Amino acid sequence: MYTVPECAPENAVPLVHSTSLQESRVILGEFYAKAGEVVVVQGPLVLLPRVGQPKDTKLVFYKGTRKFAISDCIFALSCTRRGLARVYASMKKNWKSVERLYTGTGARYVPSSTIAGFLHSLGFGVQPANGCPRSFQLARAVERRSDVQFSPEQINAIERERERLGKRAERYDHNSEGS
Repeated sequence: MYTVPECAPENAVPLVHSTSLQESRVILGEFYAKAGEVVVVQGPLVLLPRVGQPKDTKLVFYKGTRKFAISDCIFALSCTRRGLARVYASMKKNWKSVERLYTGTGARYVPSSTIAGFLHSLGFGVQPANGCPRSFQLARAVERRSDVQFSPEQINAIERERERLGKRAERYDHNSEGS
C-alpha cells in the first residue's frame, strides 16, 4: 500500500487494504485516503486480495452500498447482487483452484488477467471497470460465457496465463508424486 498516502478521516474516504478483509467481512475505518488519489468503488461488491496470503476468509461478498477506496492490493468485482452471489458461491466452492492462481516467492500475488481468465472459465464474463485493472465489471454474470465478448488481446493474455499455470500444475503434480 506504499502508493497511498494516509490522511485524516474528515478529508477522505475509507480505504480497504488486504488486511481489511477478515473473516469474510470488510473492516472499514482502519485506513483513509483522498478520493481523488485512489480508485473509489461502491457496493455491492465481491472483494478479494490481489497480493498476500490467499485465504478463503479474505473472499468477501460486501452487500452494503457505501463508497470506499481500494488499495492496489485488492480486486473488486461488481454487477447485480444476484450475479455477485453466484460469483461468490462459485469462488468459495472452487477456492483451492483460486488459491493455486497466486504465485511468487515473497508476497504471493495474482495478475488481473489470471483472475479474469479464471472467472471466464467458471462462466462469468469480466471487463475492467472505470479503466482500472483491479476493478472488474462482471458482464452478464448470470449468463454463460458464450454471451460475452473479449478482445483478441484479452483472449491471448488469458490463453498465455492458462498455459503458464498448466505447466506449473504439471511440475507440481510431478514433484508431489514421490511424497
